Amino acid sequence: TVFVRRAFIKIGRILFAASIPASFGLLALSYGAIKYIYGVKWLPLIPALTILLGYGLLKSFEYMASPLFLGAGSPKKLAIASTLQGIVMIIVIVPFTNMYGIVGTAWTMLAGGAVAQLAIIYFLRKEISLGLKGIFEMVCLPILSGIIMFLGIYRSEERRVGKECRSR
Repeated sequence: TVFVRRAFIKIGRILFAASIPASFGLLALSYGAIKYIYGVKWLPLIPALTILLGYGLLKSFEYMASPLFLGAGSPKKLAIASTLQGIVMIIVIVPFTNMYGIVGTAWTMLAGGAVAQLAIIYFLRKEISLGLKGIFEMVCLPILSGIIMFLGIYRSEERRVGKECRSR
């Protein structure tokens, strides 16, 4: 299990080195991308899309763990995680959507995904002795680089938008 845990952490580092900074970059570019690609009428979707970026990051962790469970002969663990996600979503989708509209629906997806990921983390702990330290090793540097990327892009977008406003 030590070899599998080390390999899992290495693969996680590679996966998250791309997906986390890319998500932060998309977050920073969301306003401009939506405005120029889809038009002004789609701008109200930005909050929901921002939440769904978080959901996408959660799912990338699940997609990385799935082959490990399938290879270890434990597909039932994935079924349990998916069932938990479904239960949470069934419970909260109507009230969240009624209260917050499409943003509430996005929060429902994120809440269900978070519960599923907690179950997967628990199962990884049992399967390959991967604790929070191992997960931290996978995501720490990508999160830091993502934050730096976000701040750089956001700041440059802020300047560009400011110049556009002043030129009018």
